[in-house]
Amino acid sequence: MRDEDIIIQLGAAAALLEHNDISGLQIAEQALLNPNKDIPAYLLHNLSYGISEGLQDERAVPALTRLLQAHNIETRRAAASALRHTASHSAIPPLIAALQDSDFEVRYYSVIGLAEITGQNEWRPNMDDFRSKELRYLNYWRDWGRTRN
Repeated sequence: MRDEDIIIQLGAAAALLEHNDISGLQIAEQALLNPNKDIPAYLLHNLSYGISEGLQDERAVPALTRLLQAHNIETRRAAASALRHTASHSAIPPLIAALQDSDFEVRYYSVIGLAEITGQNEWRPNMDDFRSKELRYLNYWRDWGRTRN
């Protein structure tokens, strides 16, 4: 992470994130929110993958919330997936907001994240069920979000 070469820094950040180490999150967030044409696409993918599959630390929720606003769909999917993996109640508001996302997978990760975090497993669909009854699940979680607290 201390190397002057941004490519090496981002590679290290991706590896750290994949192992739930948030020390690379700030540089990853900057790269994903403001992609530079000099950064290879594979590195941006690796950062998203590390976030999606490895990040579980609830201290990452603020950064993940910002990443939900990214232009790139893969970044938004990674953020929603990671919010789910934090299992933190602080992830609930951004997951509720992500129910409005234009991408199907972001909405799906948001629904299953909400179900898992709140323990409402009856409202945790598999992908096929969500695909066929998406509006039912979205309406439930939107209503739940409006009436909580």
